Amino acid sequence: MADATTLRFRSTLQALRERVRRTQAKLSRATARAPSDRASTGPSIRPASPRGEDLETPFVERRVRFDKRTLGLFVRPYSLDGRAADLIFRREGLMRLPGHLTPRIIFDVGAGIGLSTIYFALRYPQATVYAFEPHPGYLALLKRNVERHCLNVQVLGRGLADHTGRLTLVRPADAFHGGRLVRTIPSGEAEEAIFTAPVTSVGDALRVLQLDGVDVLHLNAPGTELAVLHGIPDNVRSSVQAYLGTLHGADDWDVCAGLSRTHSIAMNRSLEHAHTPFLAVRKDLTVRSLS
Repeated sequence: MADATTLRFRSTLQALRERVRRTQAKLSRATARAPSDRASTGPSIRPASPRGEDLETPFVERRVRFDKRTLGLFVRPYSLDGRAADLIFRREGLMRLPGHLTPRIIFDVGAGIGLSTIYFALRYPQATVYAFEPHPGYLALLKRNVERHCLNVQVLGRGLADHTGRLTLVRPADAFHGGRLVRTIPSGEAEEAIFTAPVTSVGDALRVLQLDGVDVLHLNAPGTELAVLHGIPDNVRSSVQAYLGTLHGADDWDVCAGLSRTHSIAMNRSLEHAHTPFLAVRKDLTVRSLS
């Protein structure tokens, strides 16, 4: 039976999810009322769709300062991409790792349009960043952003899970952006299937890429966080220097319990954010950072 702390945590998460749902619904209605020429804010990318439907992704350029340079990033209009770019590049509050870590291999799981990918590639030029993204629309912008800024990135058009195969990408019917990968759509939930996406496990990806392990794993995979961890071989999971990313309310406790055996975890719960940023550093490296 769940204790009082667990119940309070679940209640807070539920309230935050409801708050986000209402905000997304308002954004959707506002966008629907926007002038018909809003696409003129920038050109569009039209990627090939697995089901043949139109997955056009309009974009605009967002300029941010980072490490004494100005970056021109392609972002989606009428989205939270601009705010995310500010948090990632100007304040470095979401992706910052302890200074003594020196990653060589970084997996960016759920890379989206590439903001986190570009941050890691520029912050750690000695590393190779592998960006996993299954959504064709996001993938097109991801490739465009990477081609503009980074040489040390390999883009892979698939998601990560606990097996190699396909999952269905779904999103709430009133959501403005985003989605999650599922095996089957839960009955009674107001979600619409967008398409089926290829996925692979971390273990299979390492074999295909001919890698021995991963130093840093950034996790932004709503609904499949636990599946991603289950797809990592035990010896690799325990050797990762740091995990970081965002927990979305599904299996959060199980994710933290699994990582806590070998890593020290810090979480940043705030009413300002609907989801929970986290950082898990391998325990022997945590001792070094505190000494």
